[in-house]
Amino acid sequence: RVLTLVSSRSKKETRFLAVVGASGSGKSSLVRAGLVPALRWGEKSVDWYFHILTPTTHPLESLATSLTLENPSITSTAILMDDLARNERALHLFAKRKLPPERNTHLLLVIDQFEETFALCRSEDERASFIGNLLTAASEADGPVIVVVTLRADFYAHCATYVQLREALAGNQEYIGAMSKDELRRAIEEPAGRGNWEIEPGLVDVLLRDIGQEPGA
Repeated sequence: RVLTLVSSRSKKETRFLAVVGASGSGKSSLVRAGLVPALRWGEKSVDWYFHILTPTTHPLESLATSLTLENPSITSTAILMDDLARNERALHLFAKRKLPPERNTHLLLVIDQFEETFALCRSEDERASFIGNLLTAASEADGPVIVVVTLRADFYAHCATYVQLREALAGNQEYIGAMSKDELRRAIEEPAGRGNWEIEPGLVDVLLRDIGQEPGA
């Protein structure tokens, strides 16, 4: 789905994907341990730039800090924060400068625990600027920015206030449920197998019985 967002057939589509699910359903693991490594090693996305962050209390600061991490300085981070606060096209313009113009590459922004934008941030202006920059950058025709967010389902209604975000969520989301027993078994056994570990017979059954239906199992 992410690769489809940057295909020639999807130039008018917002390069945005939300992974939505209940607390503990594995959204962050799916994106951080599944999607991002797959893209890093993928033939079509091996030269992409990746930034993974959580909004925290100050989402603009978190975003600016992540984007300036390669050349860290208080001045560069502060300047970018001010630009993001003043202009919703600042993220798009920064990405255009950051990425090599001769290569058709992309910048993937993963905003993990996107619900912190509403739960922790106390400034409506900062929240609106953060959301505005993300969606504006992801909507620019032929722009390089792709935005993937993980969102707790109980914060879904908070997104409705922001028109761009509401429209992006309406057509670009993957709603995940709790893992089945077979999926949990694979999550335990397959990584062990790749590392040439042998699991004691019956141990996985004990683990699955102990886990039950606990959130985040």
